Amino acid sequence: MRLALVFAVFLSAAASSASTGEQVPGADIKIDVGLVNLNVRVMDRSGHPVANLRREDFQVFEDGIRQTVSHFQPVTAPIRQVLLLDLSGSTFARTEIIMRAASRFVDALGPDDNIALASFSQRLNLVSDFTRDRSLLKKGIRSLKNKGTLTRFYDAMWSTLDLLDRVQVSRKAIIVMTDGLDNSLMDPQKWPAQHTFQELSRRVAEGDSVIYPVYLNTELDLPYPLQKTIHRAYTKAFEQIAGLAQQSGGTLLKAGRIEDLEKAYQQVASELRTTYSLAYSPIDPARNGAWRRIEVKVDHHGVTVKTRPGYYAR
Repeated sequence: MRLALVFAVFLSAAASSASTGEQVPGADIKIDVGLVNLNVRVMDRSGHPVANLRREDFQVFEDGIRQTVSHFQPVTAPIRQVLLLDLSGSTFARTEIIMRAASRFVDALGPDDNIALASFSQRLNLVSDFTRDRSLLKKGIRSLKNKGTLTRFYDAMWSTLDLLDRVQVSRKAIIVMTDGLDNSLMDPQKWPAQHTFQELSRRVAEGDSVIYPVYLNTELDLPYPLQKTIHRAYTKAFEQIAGLAQQSGGTLLKAGRIEDLEKAYQQVASELRTTYSLAYSPIDPARNGAWRRIEVKVDHHGVTVKTRPGYYAR
């Protein structure tokens, strides 16, 4: 069967690069067991990012109770990213444009941003660990091959989150460009996923990684009779990736045409450069598995604030 395409991005400010040994300049919010980490975007009425905000401008509420922001990073902090390309059957005809767009996405990021490159079909393949060497990344992109095999979208996302857990800092995100169509959506008995979408969704809700799905409708590449057969699976897949974006405080982008991919990368890169990082220690320390609702307000008139809606206290 033909399936998905995924892009993933890890954000941080100062972990060492496993592939280059480099240190990223700038301070980090180190992940603390007792801290809740938030990546926050603030936009004005025109949708433009609001920069130069201070810690004092933010108010964080958990279940309606105001919390004390103990850590804060401005939008100027560098970011750490992983670019993950789905090279399974559904992307075979689009491999060239995907690689070109990926290369331009690398160029759109800041000079201090560390990026890792990986691909997946049935499993995750780490091509390059974190580096600031753009030429190395582009060489890795050119070396990739589309083998047209099955797609384990859920399991690839799970492995990506495992990689993020290795990066013990607060600024994290995953950019997923995909049709979201895991093999198990069409036949869970024939192609069972190691991790179900329900498990993946809960892990995303419990974590602090922002997810940016860039939706590519590969259903349009199929012969019409096959489109009719699996249309319901495509519809479900779109709902699922939209849910991952909402749960994590990310943005769902649609690439209705191949040409839209590069525009989507530019938008994602822009959003990644305008994200504040906050952290707080909850007043209620209980770890009972309950859902905690989060609300972030900014002391500026006419702005919109976006972050994840909450987390499970575990």
